[in-house]
Amino acid sequence: MKVIFLSLVGVFVLLVGFAVLNGGIFSRSSHSPITAADSDLHVIGAVLEQYREIGACYPSNEQGLMALAKRPEMEPFPLRWVQTCDELPTDPWNTPFQYHYPGRVNPEKPEIVSAGPDREFGTEDDLSSQD
Repeated sequence: MKVIFLSLVGVFVLLVGFAVLNGGIFSRSSHSPITAADSDLHVIGAVLEQYREIGACYPSNEQGLMALAKRPEMEPFPLRWVQTCDELPTDPWNTPFQYHYPGRVNPEKPEIVSAGPDREFGTEDDLSSQD
């Protein structure tokens, strides 16, 4: 019964993540862009955890977040794969998120980065899932 419950929870997280990443549940207009970006970082992190649970690995740095939209064509191949978004997720400033695995702060987990309001990576206003 525990395995079935965890599987149902995993499917729910993937469906919610899919809907959020594709703009289907929460409207960004009611939140500040910083709050929306922070929320997106958490949702993408949860979807990546489910990717690892289902596929037994995180996407490589080379595969990046595209592995959520398209089945990876290079190693590491996930044991099982579920498409969780139609295209690469973008931040509230319409910049694609960067993906780093291993993460720069916690190498055991992937790091997702938003370029922030200035739309340039490597500047003070960047937002990271590992901050």
